Amino acid sequence: MSLRSFIVDQRDFRSDEYWTFAKGTPEEGETPLETAIRETKEEVGIEFNSVIEEPSFTTHPYILHNEDGIEIHKLVTYYIGFARTRQFTVEEKEIVKARWCTFEEARDLITYDFTRVIIDKVDTYLRSEFLDK
Repeated sequence: MSLRSFIVDQRDFRSDEYWTFAKGTPEEGETPLETAIRETKEEVGIEFNSVIEEPSFTTHPYILHNEDGIEIHKLVTYYIGFARTRQFTVEEKEIVKARWCTFEEARDLITYDFTRVIIDKVDTYLRSEFLDK
């Protein structure tokens, strides 16, 4: 069975593009899970039938310098979600394009190694929990 992932070609504040997973900044009082669900819906119109809350997968990608030259230390938390449909609509302000692909294709397209590690961890988890039994 070939697992599928949804990835986006995102534009950062410098207008650089990079392939990653949908993500965003939390609103006040929002949990990381609530942020992930909201941002995915806002950026690409995808809603979930279900989301696995644990395990979650985190990265501490790097220190960013925003447009004002201020350092930003990022922590990004990802969750495994099962989409209601494969249809999506790209929010063009932040997302250049998006696509469903196999995990193997996602590994090849994802821009940064620290994000590629996430797909490997998700692959291992899903196979051990659902496919290798």
